[in-house]
Amino acid sequence: LYDPVALRPEEVGLIRDVTTPTQCPSGGGGLISTLGDYLAFCTCLINGGSYPGGQLIGRKTLAWMTADHIPASLKPMNMGINQMDFGFGLGFRVVTSLGEARSLTSVGAYGWSGAANTDFWIDPAEEMIGIMMTQHMPLEPYPVQERFRILAYQAIVE
Repeated sequence: LYDPVALRPEEVGLIRDVTTPTQCPSGGGGLISTLGDYLAFCTCLINGGSYPGGQLIGRKTLAWMTADHIPASLKPMNMGINQMDFGFGLGFRVVTSLGEARSLTSVGAYGWSGAANTDFWIDPAEEMIGIMMTQHMPLEPYPVQERFRILAYQAIVE
């Protein structure tokens, strides 16, 4: 971990120490990361759960987590944003059909968008990771994310 930045006396108490618990825990709130850490996590996933220090998750467990677990009888799901055309695994949205995804992608690609629109996707078929670190509220379709994805896929020349 990095040492905290030195605060001026008038700033003491204005910035919460992120290493102490909050008074109102939230499963998806208050998460802190860096782009480098997010990339390391996504690289671990695209490598079947392995990272330079060992195995974080078994490849069969990862395959189970990235499979669609939503029965056809419950589709399409309206999540209020354009994720109704995806399947859902255990912690990820999952592309199950190119036509239904309505985007440049691959069947089997997976990812997630956070409440403030931080978004990541992993496409094992193309060996590609995309990460968009944004903080944009309220949660709504954010066109720059889709443009980023389209440009990334259009850059594939092989």
